[in-house]
Amino acid sequence: MFYSAGDFINATDTLEDAQENKANYLLNLIHPQPEEKILELGCGWGAMLKKIHKQTSHADTLYGYTLSQAQKNFIDEQYGFNVELKNFITLDYEANAFDTIFSIGSIEHVRENELLPLCQNLSKALKPSGKLVHQFFCQMEDVIPTRLIAVALNIFPGSELTSFKKHLDIFEQANLKVIHHSIHDYRPTLEAWFNRLVANQTAAIELVGVQNYNKYQCYLAEAWRLFNNRDLMLMRFVLKKP
Repeated sequence: MFYSAGDFINATDTLEDAQENKANYLLNLIHPQPEEKILELGCGWGAMLKKIHKQTSHADTLYGYTLSQAQKNFIDEQYGFNVELKNFITLDYEANAFDTIFSIGSIEHVRENELLPLCQNLSKALKPSGKLVHQFFCQMEDVIPTRLIAVALNIFPGSELTSFKKHLDIFEQANLKVIHHSIHDYRPTLEAWFNRLVANQTAAIELVGVQNYNKYQCYLAEAWRLFNNRDLMLMRFVLKKP
């Protein structure tokens, strides 16, 4: 189960195909090797760690941080990866501990004033020549789009995005070298989520009520427009520690 943007490569791709395409793309960026220590920030239900394990066959070298006890319990029972209940933003990391650290849709939840200390800590946690792999979306301008304040913060209260330029400045200040950068399209995923929600309207309303159903319909539609207007863009970065 992935919450973040998928890659719709073919016109016939389903939402599940797109998430698999995304996972394959990120797997190539991570390029995991047997016995490498790999950490995921915000590991969710373990889908990406599971994919890495399929390639490396080393569960004992795979680590994840989550804030969800339910997610930790699920991964402990299903996979046996080293998942801990930790806040990756405020954590004091052990030096030279990991070969690779990656995140998928977690950096959006790091406020601007927390981003530099986090990047410095992640750099410290990497072994020499280790790498960070991040998928996240960011603002293209320093000024927060009004539409984002009106809609998205209702879903993610307290969130604060950082501009693309400031991300680049912070990576440089943390002594992290960009070795890969690509821009991807979030709109097809948002449209697929919207259409699936509409197709399951009755069940969704029974589950969460009509007010929450309508709130998420509005959110997905306005999020689509934010990306269509290029107010927000989805990025993938690979950063290397010298």
